[in-house]
Amino acid sequence: MEEERKMARLAPQAEAINQELAEISAEIEYLEKELAVPEVQQETGFEHVVVVDNLPVVPKSKVNKLTDVLRKIVSQASGNRVVHNGVHMLFDEEKGKSQGVAFVELKDPDTASAVADKLDNHMLDQGAA
Repeated sequence: MEEERKMARLAPQAEAINQELAEISAEIEYLEKELAVPEVQQETGFEHVVVVDNLPVVPKSKVNKLTDVLRKIVSQASGNRVVHNGVHMLFDEEKGKSQGVAFVELKDPDTASAVADKLDNHMLDQGAA
């Protein structure tokens, strides 16, 4: 009998604690979703990169222009699928000239492959650089 009275007296407190635990659990679940960092997927290979060689060797003053020309040609060939800041011209600091090679990063491997096929043996207009 004494046990039943204790249970009856504690029941409202137990209910309040259970309600508070449910609210805390819901808040934790919300915060986990809100603060969750999306999984970053990184390319593990270079399938989305095209190596462009036999470019004109130009002085530092013309590297930006050559980069712009290359970006325009590849953008046209790829349907504007070049990654933002995705044209990387190799440059020899000691000589102060480009090395005649660039890497162009595209948005996916299929586009990179298509661009490589399309621009293979493409002649760059010497006046463009």
